Amino acid sequence: MNERILLVDANNQFVRHYVVSPQMDFNGNPVGGVFGFIRSLTYFIEQFAPTKIFICWDGEHGSQKRRTIFKEYKEGRKVPSLNRTYEFTEDELNENRSQQFRKLKEQYFEILPVKQLEYEFTEADDVISLICLLKKDAQKIIISSDKDFFQLCDEKTVCYNPVKREFKSSKKILEEFNISSSNFALARSIVGDSSDNIKGIKGIGMKTVIKLFPFLSEQKEHVLSDVFEHCKKNISENSKYEKILESSDYIAKVFSIVQLRDSILPMERINQIKKDIEEKVNYEPVAFRMLVSDDLPNFDIDRAIMIFNGFFFLDNKNI
Repeated sequence: MNERILLVDANNQFVRHYVVSPQMDFNGNPVGGVFGFIRSLTYFIEQFAPTKIFICWDGEHGSQKRRTIFKEYKEGRKVPSLNRTYEFTEDELNENRSQQFRKLKEQYFEILPVKQLEYEFTEADDVISLICLLKKDAQKIIISSDKDFFQLCDEKTVCYNPVKREFKSSKKILEEFNISSSNFALARSIVGDSSDNIKGIKGIGMKTVIKLFPFLSEQKEHVLSDVFEHCKKNISENSKYEKILESSDYIAKVFSIVQLRDSILPMERINQIKKDIEEKVNYEPVAFRMLVSDDLPNFDIDRAIMIFNGFFFLDNKNI
């Protein structure tokens, strides 16, 4: 059986459930981040039948390298808040969020048949993109609502948005944006990314980009010099070409931090990830049952264990 790898953007997934899931533990404390993440994982296994699952976290100081290039990167991001009201102080909610976060990483995912990947000075995006490169012949499903991953889509790789419950393949990306996945990062370097506090060139959005640079719809992977040369040749036709050329240094800087197709990780880190993704996973269903029984009221433990059992058997069968 061919490999089918699930690559989970874990911080993205945790925040989503922490914010929207109303579940409480037996003591009346919020546990939605844990409850929702684990339940979603069982859904992904049922729907997508993966042979391996990698839970990819942003490591400590993960944004530092990009911030040395672009100091505004992810600056001013607010701590996620619940979309409902509880009678807790802000400090209590912050501590609860941290507890849920630690419980997932240090307890649940240590006994479930998944592989956690987290490295200092490394973002989950870079881990996911490297695995896509290392496992280019395997089928890969990236679980995230982050559009940055669109650039990684190809005939073997798709993105799945768990909020909208929809896939984005390279074909669908081209149909929706009229920009190929192989050139998506080029377009993003011009229009920016508000979620990461990256400003685009004023007055230029995705629709304008494709009008100015129709070749970005090609499957051929273009480079920044193609964009700037096109601007020079057509500068008399549209003032926006001149605006882009005036911002060429800024655009190049943005491109260097938004592109994921060429790894920015040092060789030592690359070799560590290569080793880690080949390790055999651990699975302790009895310990999982005890954890859930203590933490997560109304969670269907039997069904979850049945799903994880089937996945673990399949994963080990393909080792």
